[in-house]
Amino acid sequence: MIREKYQTRVIETSISVAQTTIESVRKKDITKTGYRAYSGGFIGVSGTIGDYSEVEMHNKATEALKLKIPYAYEASGSYKEHIVLDKEIIKEDFLVNEVEEVLSILRKDYPGFIFFDKVNMGSKEVLLQNDNNLDLYYKNNYIEVSLAVKDKK
Repeated sequence: MIREKYQTRVIETSISVAQTTIESVRKKDITKTGYRAYSGGFIGVSGTIGDYSEVEMHNKATEALKLKIPYAYEASGSYKEHIVLDKEIIKEDFLVNEVEEVLSILRKDYPGFIFFDKVNMGSKEVLLQNDNNLDLYYKNNYIEVSLAVKDKK
């Protein structure tokens, strides 16, 4: 039997913009984890969000093998790669002030328009490991600016 763990983690600060002003700031840190067990051409799965017991989740995936869900593929293995692209884009402490400064310029230079939507900044991590010597990890930081424009008329 081969056991496998797949995990994603997203840490994000999201700024909502309405009427060319900051409406709200939301922060999230969400970890989702899936477990798979492969044996005899079958797969069992379990998953969770947030805190978990790794032993319990692996046991649930192993128990799910009894459902006899066919899975004709071999689990990947004997490969390791870690990619980390986590250079700091902007300090999180400055993000709200920088967005407010941009909005202030837009209000001044384009008084006939309304700007709205979101600014998101965060990082995403993805991990895939199994008993077959597979160890993959990827981390990336990002900033996403999406501002729509509407004529006040």
